[in-house]
Amino acid sequence: MDSILKKSAYLILFIIFFSSISIAQKDFYKKNETAKIISYEQTLHKYHFGEPIPEGIKMFAAEFDADGNQISYTIFDRDGDMQSKIRSEYDGAGNVIKKILYDDDNDIEKIFRYRYDVNNNLITESEHKANESLIDKKEYEYENGQLTKMTEYDDDGDIIKREIYYYNTNNKLDKMISYDSKGNPEIKLDYKYNENGNMTEMITYDSDGEIIQKDFFDYDDKGNKISEIIYEADGDVKSKKIKKYDDDNNLIEESFFDDDGDIIYTKNYEYNDNGLLTGEKEFNSKSNLIYSFEYHFNNESKIEKEIIDDREKEIYQEFRYNYDQSGNLIKVIEFDKLREPIKAYMLKYSY
Repeated sequence: MDSILKKSAYLILFIIFFSSISIAQKDFYKKNETAKIISYEQTLHKYHFGEPIPEGIKMFAAEFDADGNQISYTIFDRDGDMQSKIRSEYDGAGNVIKKILYDDDNDIEKIFRYRYDVNNNLITESEHKANESLIDKKEYEYENGQLTKMTEYDDDGDIIKREIYYYNTNNKLDKMISYDSKGNPEIKLDYKYNENGNMTEMITYDSDGEIIQKDFFDYDDKGNKISEIIYEADGDVKSKKIKKYDDDNNLIEESFFDDDGDIIYTKNYEYNDNGLLTGEKEFNSKSNLIYSFEYHFNNESKIEKEIIDDREKEIYQEFRYNYDQSGNLIKVIEFDKLREPIKAYMLKYSY
């Protein structure tokens, strides 16, 4: 996580549920890889007298097809009423070809359509109103599997933007030029690489061909990025980031500097023997702890406890995760500063 959780408790749980899957190296909520679960529902249960209220408030719900593709996802508000819903359709290759966005009255708000070539490359994506009238459309062209051109159209079918991509002999992106509706260049990006194929420079030009920014990247002998320095057009440093890694190539420290070269903050990371992130701490310029995250895993490398300690905002949160025999997440219990349970988030599955 790159920043302290600053959202409401309702949004925090959305993040917590999804971050737990990410930490455990899963992507269940976008695609059910087992193709056995046909739906799930997530509910919020507050604690009264030390026990969760049996009747919960709906938060999220999803449905999957026989191939494990998510065909619907619904978000509910604090009262358990539908806030929005997305329904998705797929082709035989598992590519999403249509998404329909519904509002809180279950009326169609927008429609998104997608088309692919024989190699499953996205060639068109379009956004439509409920009556199918066009809002925006993008077309993509490829050569040897590489994106070479993107054209964006408005609702009248007029070009509003084009991007052309060029590649070097090693099939690395060499430059990108963005053009406006009249074909005038708006921005240009040039890229350079080292002998290992790692990007070392990215130079940004404006519509007059003047340099407006230079990004430089450096790597260690294992290919890990160890520094990122951004320069202004006049050559002054805009920002700098320094990274350090352990012997297993895990990122263990990031330091962020301002344009004067003074440190702004530092992040430290810790891992277990399986390479899973177990801790993250952020320190300010005076080396004072700002916040920390702790992640504890079970023997199956699934997260079982997460602790968020925000010293700056004086926020403490603890979450404990429970799974069924199939390894599916079924409950998350939230604890307060006194380590007392205050909320339970339940997941119910249909097979």
